[in-house]
Amino acid sequence: MRRYRDSEERKQEETLRKKMGLDERACVGRYGYCNAMVFLDEIDHEPKKIIEAAPHDWPKDDPRWPKVCEYCGRAFKDEDKWQVFQQALYQRHTGEIIPLEAAQPGDMWDAWWYPQQWKTAPDGLCLVLELPGGHEWVIDRASDSGAHWTRTGVPPAITVTPSVLVPNGYHGWLRNGVLIDA
Repeated sequence: MRRYRDSEERKQEETLRKKMGLDERACVGRYGYCNAMVFLDEIDHEPKKIIEAAPHDWPKDDPRWPKVCEYCGRAFKDEDKWQVFQQALYQRHTGEIIPLEAAQPGDMWDAWWYPQQWKTAPDGLCLVLELPGGHEWVIDRASDSGAHWTRTGVPPAITVTPSVLVPNGYHGWLRNGVLIDA
């Protein structure tokens, strides 16, 4: 099981990003919309600070701008969204530094930026676990049915009940920090 913590280096990744809005076209990608990013640089990042999109004047004729969606291959149009995008980097237990976009099944992190009402556990954390199929399970948030999961143990070695079931997707348990397929 791979686990995250904030990177000791407190870095964030800066990219050129093109995307479409959710209401414009469904995509097979993990977010449901067309998206692509090209790495620019790593820059310093203040811990637990929300990274906000800032206006940019990056030239649109820069050849590094993504041309097609990285998930479905759809060509971007000029009216699609152009962003200089920044995302915090996290450290896996292996030492590898990655953005959450690169999370793999079994990766766990504290989504400290989520709303306070989602942080239902006594430790004040809002744990998220990457499931097979690319679904992020917000363990400490109510399920779609309105019920809550119960978690015991100390992260990352936690047990969660009942099981998680993603519609048309993954079904399993998290026991002592390990995903077990149903």
